[in-house]
Amino acid sequence: MSESLHTVTTMPTARQPGCPFDPPAGLIDAREHGPISRFPFPDGHQGWLVTG
Repeated sequence: MSESLHTVTTMPTARQPGCPFDPPAGLIDAREHGPISRFPFPDGHQGWLVTG
């Protein structure tokens, strides 16, 4: 795979006031980079964050 993937360094969970069903801003940002982002877990193994 030659394309670079977006990396999310922390799991975004903070929500803005308003509708409780709106996704956190960090997830919206990750989704704008593409449907899949890398997510390194604290123990060092590589995971994936799928937003689309």
